[in-house]
Amino acid sequence: MRPWRAPRSPWRTTATYVAAPTWMPSARHTPQTRHVMLGRGILTNPALARELRGGGALAASELARFHDELYGAYKAEIGGNAVFRMKEWWSYAKFAFADSTAVHRAVRKARTTAEYEAAAARVLSAQPLASSPRFEG
Repeated sequence: MRPWRAPRSPWRTTATYVAAPTWMPSARHTPQTRHVMLGRGILTNPALARELRGGGALAASELARFHDELYGAYKAEIGGNAVFRMKEWWSYAKFAFADSTAVHRAVRKARTTAEYEAAAARVLSAQPLASSPRFEG
């Protein structure tokens, strides 16, 4: 088996990185990295780019604002089908919360826009964010 060598590419994918603390150890091994593809990590943590530059962590109000803007855009474009698109977003966003299972249960049951809006409002106002978002499983 050959020893591990740092990749030569200036690009790096975040794959499962959703918080700066999970990224930093990897970044030390590849100091030539100049560009990062945020991928699904940015869906879980909209503040990920800021955190990677040394800025503050995601605040609950930011996540709520991100949700509201995304949902509003989907609803304007595709109407009631926005609920199903938002459920896909929640499959990533749930990992930003301390209890991702409770978040998933609350949102997945919604069938109508009214049910969805009530469930999303409950989650965004009552569920605490995780200290460091990370994908499970």
